[in-house]
Amino acid sequence: MLERNAARAALADLTETMRHPVRELRTHRARLALVIITLMLTAADWSVRPTVDAYSMMISILHMASIALICLLPRLGACGILAVEIACCFVDTSGGASRLWGTCLASGIIVYVEGTIAMAVACFLANLLMQLSQTRLNEGPHVQGPTMSAGVFLLSCAVIAEITGYGLRQRNDMAQHKDSAYRRSIQQQEDSHTLSLLEYASQLHDSVAGSLASISLTAQQHISEHPDVDAATWNRIDEESRQALTQVHRIIDAMSEGQRTDASRGNDNDLPDDLRALCHDHDRALAEQGLHGHAELHDFGLTVHPDIGRVRMLRSLIDELYANMAKYAVGDTDYQLSVTLCDDYIEIMQTNGIAPMTHPSPGNRGLTVHARRIGQAGGDLSYTIRDAQWICFVHLPLV
Repeated sequence: MLERNAARAALADLTETMRHPVRELRTHRARLALVIITLMLTAADWSVRPTVDAYSMMISILHMASIALICLLPRLGACGILAVEIACCFVDTSGGASRLWGTCLASGIIVYVEGTIAMAVACFLANLLMQLSQTRLNEGPHVQGPTMSAGVFLLSCAVIAEITGYGLRQRNDMAQHKDSAYRRSIQQQEDSHTLSLLEYASQLHDSVAGSLASISLTAQQHISEHPDVDAATWNRIDEESRQALTQVHRIIDAMSEGQRTDASRGNDNDLPDDLRALCHDHDRALAEQGLHGHAELHDFGLTVHPDIGRVRMLRSLIDELYANMAKYAVGDTDYQLSVTLCDDYIEIMQTNGIAPMTHPSPGNRGLTVHARRIGQAGGDLSYTIRDAQWICFVHLPLV
């Protein structure tokens, strides 16, 4: 029953784990260290007790392979170790690697992964039954004192491993509970921010958009009634009011729809593709203005699920960087934008040539706002001008 339940859960994780093996190893460094230590201890025992037949050799190889498999697929690796132990209940080995360390590791890993008292009790009973079966197979019905002591020692080690695994799982669950509470509070703040933006969008539409539309209508009426009186001036007023009205509507649309659009972009698997698409659209827009360059995205794998608010902040920052390039970049040098995803953070390096200016920091007002937001999120945004080159660096944690 124990092995069947663990195997079912192991197969459920197989597909997802094999998609990102490197990320799995980097995420669980402690598990990797335990596996390496266990393999070293097992190999040391094997060097002292060499195998004498093919069956013992096969059991030792399968045991060590199952230990190594725990790095990527802990449930499946633990099931492999249990399967080897069950086989040894019927046919014992002669020499070969000690299975003590692997059995303890498997017990602790299963209890840690499942995180229940029932699984800990089941592991203990399984180890007890397997130990009794192997002892009876080796010694017969009359068990000697040294053999009994060795069995008690093995069970004690397994129990210690199970208790350790359960304690670590409880500690991890508490940390996840705190993280979930933090995420809920952030989501509540985002919802409140969304409602505020919708309210601001409504006020902006009722006041500014209405006034600009009225100015445009007045200009059109004057042109139609008095086509010969200051027609050029009234045409310019009409055109500028229309352009301003268009920009206001874009701002209103961004405030009204941006939150809902970005809310679905918190998946760590989709984030690299979303960023590539976003940068590609901006690159194409800058190319139409005669600016040359491109963005590069380096995906070294994320070990966390990005927070929706951080993803929204990131997209807004990229929009701001491209907007500044559209305003201030010169066409005689190529611009560059490098985006790097790694572990639980993202880094951006952006450079472009600029013309001599009276203001030393183009886009300073917008980037100052972003720098303040990123600083509150535990990141950093810095920018400078060097040799007619605008240089901006961003480090943003994604959780």
